[in-house]
Amino acid sequence: MTWMFILTAIVLAFNRWVIYYFGVLNGVYLLLFLVSFVEVMRFVKRTFFSDYEQILKSEMTWPISIIVPAYNEARNIVDTVRSLLAVNYGQFEVVVVNDGSADGTLDRLLETFELKRADKIYRHTLRTGPVRWIYASLDYPNLIVVDKEWGGKAEALNTGINVSSRKTPCCAWSSRSWSIPGRWSPPAASCASSTAARCAKDASSASACRARRCRSFR
Repeated sequence: MTWMFILTAIVLAFNRWVIYYFGVLNGVYLLLFLVSFVEVMRFVKRTFFSDYEQILKSEMTWPISIIVPAYNEARNIVDTVRSLLAVNYGQFEVVVVNDGSADGTLDRLLETFELKRADKIYRHTLRTGPVRWIYASLDYPNLIVVDKEWGGKAEALNTGINVSSRKTPCCAWSSRSWSIPGRWSPPAASCASSTAARCAKDASSASACRARRCRSFR
């Protein structure tokens, strides 16, 4: 038994292992494909007669108010608002509450969306701190920006509910930093799971985010 014979045996064994490995791997892929194909066909049969455009325009699809509390979010507030304004939903409005930001958050909103002061009545349905001004835009009729003194995220959400004109308010955070040490309260204090839900950028399911029974987020 020479070294050449040993080397040849090793190479042949490795080749057989590679063939078996790829055979098993492709068999698993084929099985997953068949399972996925069956599930896709079931989904198509269930939704073949679904007219999503008709659902969005239906009176049964409740109008919603997406409330966005913002504190020192000048870097990403514009992108957040643009994403929310572009959601595929029937009737909705975006209410941005500037909670006493000191980094130019309000200035970026005013400049980007050409907001002007609006003579909108502020309803004190929920107790909040002082509200400075309410802004609106002719180019974006479903956008409202509220400028208020700092009071925390819970109070900012209450302010958004007071300003909103829809019966179903939802809340969406303007960034991932939900809690700012020494300033904003943690998320659990601002939105209870039984009263409101965080809506993603795709608000197509936001009609389920009902908060009619909510009186205060504190």
